[in-house]
Amino acid sequence: MNWPALMAFGLGTLRLSPQAFWSLTPREIAAAARAFGPATAPPMTPEDLTALRTQHPDSSDGSKGCKNRVFESKRRDES
Repeated sequence: MNWPALMAFGLGTLRLSPQAFWSLTPREIAAAARAFGPATAPPMTPEDLTALRTQHPDSSDGSKGCKNRVFESKRRDES
């Protein structure tokens, strides 16, 4: 268990006193955490992937991904 994260959640987010926090069971802490939403994002659907690929297509020169302009300019300056 990630006790520092659980303590931050219980004492910080939920604003429990230390006595109240340490009297909770792990199941009770998990139930309180569910009120703040799912712990992980839902899996990407094929439609989500298509939309993402449309928003961020491969570059027109055939290379994959985005270019790091700062890195590219430094490389040109060094040559």
